[in-house]
Amino acid sequence: MRTRIADLNAAMDAGHEIGTHYNGHFCKGQEPSVGVWTAEAWTSELDQFFGFLHGAAGQGLRVEGNMIKGGRTPCLEGRFDALLPVLASAG
Repeated sequence: MRTRIADLNAAMDAGHEIGTHYNGHFCKGQEPSVGVWTAEAWTSELDQFFGFLHGAAGQGLRVEGNMIKGGRTPCLEGRFDALLPVLASAG
């Protein structure tokens, strides 16, 4: 955990954008994969991600929620018609 936090802080200090890769690899064949997720499932996933991010702040992570710029979906899959409105509402 310390190494990951140090790497993220270093990336931020170097000017890199930080995004989410979400919380796991929920790929086709490992149902329910992101290919069938609803807006509610994406919202839950993002809420969990931001919860982890907030929790890591107590461990020295300086990346804050408002610094997160987008993400890469697991396996480049997903129902983007369900995800994109959730991302827009999350800012």
